[in-house]
Amino acid sequence: MAFGREVLLEIGPQGAAGRELSALYTSFEVNKTDKPSNNTAKITVYNMGSETYKKYCREGYHLILKAGYTDEEGPMPIFFGTITAAFRKRATPDFTIELEALDGHYNINTRQVSLSFAGKTPASIVLNQLTSLFALPVRGLDKIDTSIQYATGFSFIGKARAAMDAVVKKLGLSWTIQNEEIMLLLPGEQASLTAVSLTYDTGLLTSPQLATDSSDKATAKEVRYKLQTALNPRLIPGALISVTSPTFSGLLKIRSVKMSGDNFGGDFTCEVEGVAL
Repeated sequence: MAFGREVLLEIGPQGAAGRELSALYTSFEVNKTDKPSNNTAKITVYNMGSETYKKYCREGYHLILKAGYTDEEGPMPIFFGTITAAFRKRATPDFTIELEALDGHYNINTRQVSLSFAGKTPASIVLNQLTSLFALPVRGLDKIDTSIQYATGFSFIGKARAAMDAVVKKLGLSWTIQNEEIMLLLPGEQASLTAVSLTYDTGLLTSPQLATDSSDKATAKEVRYKLQTALNPRLIPGALISVTSPTFSGLLKIRSVKMSGDNFGGDFTCEVEGVAL
């Protein structure tokens, strides 16, 4: 059994060493999906000093959230991103700091791009130049079909995210940002080849329950399940999980996951939704 919940925050300017903040009552909720939209984090810290708040809790600063159990592997990174909002509130008798952050926000959402390529330019070249502007690692470049071209050329002026959507669609891929890494996936591909085993002995807390909405035409052909597990940083959208339980046993591909908890009460958990394979 896991004991000793611990939450660590590392905050600082982009590209510089941050300050590690610990030993404060901290709660968190991290939401991740397999869509191009940014993963989000909401973090509440109680009784942080006003000077620490002013110096480090700034919009645009980089944030790393770690959580875990001291008698296991200790706190592990579960979110990387950019602070998009920071508030200090009075909640008698405490002061609370509320932070909101987005995964990849600084690198993707804030950038404007201007691109122009001649006719017959391979879409792979356009993608390589575009991703080089983001200063983020890219996984999946080896999957690109280099024969796909822009026959009449490609020009774009605007937000980097919109350009990425257009080029990835041209290549027949999907993309997502997970822990400040761009992931390119083929249709139906998984983010990892090795499935995370989930049983009642390895972190499964609730048996999978059907989550498919027959009224949603986009997902009607998929059989989706929801389940709850102990906190596990390896549970990211696109990853495989191998579940053994009374209600379902088999492989699921994670579509979304919510990680939540606090270091003074309750458990660290993941609420996972996945599609049966």
